[in-house]
Amino acid sequence: MINRNIIFQNFDAALDELKQSLYNGEYYKTPNSCVYVLYDLEIHGFRTFASSLCEDTSTGEATIKVFEIKTNQDEFDGYIDKRINQDLLENLSKVECRKLLIDYLVHLGLEKIQKNPLEIAAKHEMQSKDVKGFINKLQYTPQKVDDLPLLLAGWYNIPPAIARLVEKNIIEDKNMEIYTDTTGQKWIKLQSTVL
Repeated sequence: MINRNIIFQNFDAALDELKQSLYNGEYYKTPNSCVYVLYDLEIHGFRTFASSLCEDTSTGEATIKVFEIKTNQDEFDGYIDKRINQDLLENLSKVECRKLLIDYLVHLGLEKIQKNPLEIAAKHEMQSKDVKGFINKLQYTPQKVDDLPLLLAGWYNIPPAIARLVEKNIIEDKNMEIYTDTTGQKWIKLQSTVL
């Protein structure tokens, strides 16, 4: 099954690992089984996860489901087997055809996601204790606007792409004040009236 201990700094790498597991048949095939890409707020990274129950809560409170593929017989293996038998191309083996169909199912799953997976993770990071603590520090220690993603990535190991989206959310926060110093550098701080 999928190794839950591997942490990925970007969604695409986690998705590639998930597809590789699907290619290799490393998933549950029960009536309500799924595979996921999760974002872990404690370690600020993506993980893959296979479950025999789609609504399994053992993923933990600090993880959010970013992407899901149902792996039950009807919607996954049964669909693939049916399509291979109907659409097997002369120049493709069954293995190659199966990989193409898995890629197609993953693509369909991605189209169902309402938001960019990184935006989903960034929205939840805004509520994490690390980012909330960082925002509170801005009341006492203003930072250069350009440094925010580097600080979030360096201090808390938030993946750079997510750190940039968190920075955007911090800047748009109505409780933030942005000012320009005499050298033209933009700085951000939490308004002093907010505690």
